[in-house]
Amino acid sequence: MKSKFRIETFGVLASGKSTFVSRNKMLLENFELECLSENLQDLSNEIGFWLENPKRRTFFVQAAFYMYSYRHISQSGSRAVITDYSLMGHHYMYSTTLYEAGWIDHTELQLLKDLLLHLDNDLPPLKAIIYCENPLDVIRDRVGKRGRDVEEFVTLDYLELLAKNGKEYIKNSNVPVVSISSTSDFTKPLAELNEIISALEIGEQ
Repeated sequence: MKSKFRIETFGVLASGKSTFVSRNKMLLENFELECLSENLQDLSNEIGFWLENPKRRTFFVQAAFYMYSYRHISQSGSRAVITDYSLMGHHYMYSTTLYEAGWIDHTELQLLKDLLLHLDNDLPPLKAIIYCENPLDVIRDRVGKRGRDVEEFVTLDYLELLAKNGKEYIKNSNVPVVSISSTSDFTKPLAELNEIISALEIGEQ
């Protein structure tokens, strides 16, 4: 029996993660990958609670994101999934950035990491990352146009911190990384992804 695995799409907010997965859904499904998309409406109560007192409740909402991602992936009955979000990346980019910005303390950051490792250990292993990277001025313009309440605190300094920590996460990744820009032709990254999946399949024969 072939082993289960997951592939995560990673990048700063508004970097094109959902666009990549949605535009290529049929092709990705040809690779026998179930496409899982994040829906912030599922977290509307938690986000609303956080927005009432953001700085005091950041730890709470980060833990809620971890649990949401875990449930979303674990409830899939498919052997292989690709998500338009990243459970691992969320910690090493978002939570680390919020710690550096003073929104959570060191103890809270460590608790979140412990939670992450516990949840990740119970999921199909991460086998590849799709890394969406775009210029920060493009990202900031997209964030402004989206007008989401949860993103009203986003500044250029915050985006720069996210990008820095995101690149550090990718640099230290121990799984294959396929880099894309949301404005690029997806033919090459899809071919790279196909090679990665084929190698996974061959390794199990």
